[in-house]
Amino acid sequence: MTVHITSLTLLFILLSSLAYVWYRGRIRSSKLPPGPRPLPLIGNVHQLPLKDQHKTFAEWGREYGDLIYLRIFATPVLVVHSLSAARELLEGKNSVTSDRPHMVFVREFLGYDSCFPFIPYGETWRQQRKWVHTALETKESLASYSRSQRRAVHALLSDLLDKPERYPQPYIKRRFMAAMMMEIVYGHTMTSEDDAFVRAADEAIDETVKVGAIASLVYFLPILRRLPSWLPGMGFKKKTLRIRQLVQKTMDEPFEMARKTMINDHRQSCFVARIISSQSEGRLLLLDQLLLKYAAGALYMVLKVVNQTATTLSTFLLAMVLHPEVLRKAQAEIDRVVGGTRLPNVEDRASLPYVDCIIKEVYRWNCPAPSGKYRDVLRGHNIARGTVIVANLWAMTQDSTLYPEPGTFRPERFQEMDSHTAEQADPRKFIFGFGRRICPGRHFADVTIWLTIASIIAAFDISKARDAEGNEIMPRMFFTSGLVSLPEPFECDIRPRTTNTQRLISQLSENPA
Repeated sequence: MTVHITSLTLLFILLSSLAYVWYRGRIRSSKLPPGPRPLPLIGNVHQLPLKDQHKTFAEWGREYGDLIYLRIFATPVLVVHSLSAARELLEGKNSVTSDRPHMVFVREFLGYDSCFPFIPYGETWRQQRKWVHTALETKESLASYSRSQRRAVHALLSDLLDKPERYPQPYIKRRFMAAMMMEIVYGHTMTSEDDAFVRAADEAIDETVKVGAIASLVYFLPILRRLPSWLPGMGFKKKTLRIRQLVQKTMDEPFEMARKTMINDHRQSCFVARIISSQSEGRLLLLDQLLLKYAAGALYMVLKVVNQTATTLSTFLLAMVLHPEVLRKAQAEIDRVVGGTRLPNVEDRASLPYVDCIIKEVYRWNCPAPSGKYRDVLRGHNIARGTVIVANLWAMTQDSTLYPEPGTFRPERFQEMDSHTAEQADPRKFIFGFGRRICPGRHFADVTIWLTIASIIAAFDISKARDAEGNEIMPRMFFTSGLVSLPEPFECDIRPRTTNTQRLISQLSENPA
């Protein structure tokens, strides 16, 4: 009898879900962009692979053009395949495409309800975005973080010198970026890899990423949010309570530490202190204080999750292992400009054009975040409000008309372009997003990436690792699928170029800037 009731319950849920999807799926528009034919109720879900969806989108783009229209259950989706269409849609009409879909699971279940990357376009978003702009996008603020950046880079070089076997991927994510972001956002100096604030944030981030697939399912089938947790398949609702507590802890504790420290030491220049001190008498209304707490938490957590810096550095090391001639050419350029008595600094950037070309090619060769989500209208097509717009950044970086032989890692391609084409083709102009939703930390990330890569090139030789018999180990060129695209773990050999370099790194780590 119990089994029979459970079966009837599941049948009722299924029929209710299908009826809901059918009701929402009726689209009145007659002028839609082309795309693969959807099935009733489920749309194009059956045609999307679980991995590397950006590659499937690219295949469809070659068949249907630079705008592809899909349906995921009842939700309309517009995939933007070309750079020109993305700029027209997401920059030329950014007052229309600055909104966000209502991310039910992320905001209501996990506790990111007031974090600016996830909230709709409006007054709350504008306030938080203004704070972030003040703290991360002005020349004065960027200059104020230069010491933190140099300390983090020198710490990374020291660890690569002392423990090269640790290899970059987990290290860069867990220590290098965590130390820098904690100092910049909260003014907290990380003295141990087991730092309590970082440990709590890492746990919250890891658990959030693990339930990412469920977040998408709840978004596309919002009826799931109303079903009780005791039903089969609804057990995730209990798990989200713990994640919400972790997220809240990550938001509350470092913010309170930064606020109290700022009261006792007005010289603090971290993000939280900078915003508080800009208010009248250094005080915030309770509502503004709450919004600032979430803005700081989002700045730390989101920039750490979708981490351009960690992803780019891992891709750079893989590229250098596979293309030692590129590394040698860059080292020769740095030696001519800098010499061997110091490491490159930001003021040397204009004199090191080939190093800049390497960074552009690293971005292009493996786009750190293959796609981004926006919403609304373009080119006279009658696109319904609420349409999710996906910019296929991976397809843009692999466009063979702009980048011949896109699968080949070749920094020289940017030197061979005329100035106008090089400007348009610079991946840094679009991989951080478009319009008002562009990544607010892009300038900070760009400086950090340049300083780190230039310093590694100057200080280390990078080559293939060898097995027990002395044979070179050829890394496989595979990248993970998902929110970010990281090289799959590989071995490499990292050694200081000279004894002088070794001494220089040791001195910098003993006497941080």
